[in-house]
Amino acid sequence: MAIREPIQNERRKKMALKTTAIWACTGMDTAELSYRLAKAESEKGKTLVVELPCLGIPRLGFAANVIDRIRNVEAVLMKTEQKIPLHWEMIHSLNDQLGILTASVFATPDSPMVSKVSLSTLIGFVQCIKDFAEKEKCRHLIFDCQGQLTSPMTFFALKAADSVVIPIGKPADAAYVLANVRRLVGTFQYPIEKFVLLVEGDARAVRGIASIKGEEGKPMDGMKILSCGQDLFDPSFQGNDGGASQRTEMIESSMEKQRFWKLERIRPRQICNAPVPQCEASEKLQPLYPL
Repeated sequence: MAIREPIQNERRKKMALKTTAIWACTGMDTAELSYRLAKAESEKGKTLVVELPCLGIPRLGFAANVIDRIRNVEAVLMKTEQKIPLHWEMIHSLNDQLGILTASVFATPDSPMVSKVSLSTLIGFVQCIKDFAEKEKCRHLIFDCQGQLTSPMTFFALKAADSVVIPIGKPADAAYVLANVRRLVGTFQYPIEKFVLLVEGDARAVRGIASIKGEEGKPMDGMKILSCGQDLFDPSFQGNDGGASQRTEMIESSMEKQRFWKLERIRPRQICNAPVPQCEASEKLQPLYPL
């Protein structure tokens, strides 16, 4: 018995569900990042990626090229409201190891599903999905969050996640991102180690902002700050023993030791420099809504 117990405990650890939340509180589109992560993680085991349409913007479906009128988050939200148990047939399966639940690309912007269900459904939706993923023996559950802290589904997805990945496209966004993290850590007692900042470009500026003392009176030393192209789930980033300087050296020195999937640099779409049409003097601009 003494020999079997450690073996069984090790098997439970391997089978334990890993939950990750991809969250951009600045409004950045994280669908491509979530989809690439899900595809890479599905090579290691069964993976489920779920888009939480707190803002009602369908993004993941376009990133994954999934257009499904029946199997989408809105349909699952309604079934959850009606207390109907979830089953895998409600999920769009890309293959045996990867399921995807996207916001409907056919949803009407002026009447989103989040306004049609009760607040209790929105609050319990994340836990419902997590229980379903555990029942289906998924290895990894990924939430693609597009809301703010005031959005129930986003808030509870951040709470339930083992890791919260926050992409930063511009150093100017770092201050607002860190303000959100400080609120979650200081007010709601979230562990700082669960947050990962993924910076596009040079991460030194963001590390400098994170080292400034916040309202809690101490710098955010335990947070992982990576650059695009580095390992997101490298075990060497999980510790908090060496302090900020040692952790920075680990991040920079691990570039040649990548063993897991790599995040490719996501380049923004180029905006065409189309000429702006000029209005003639006789034309009058009409307001969109009557005053």
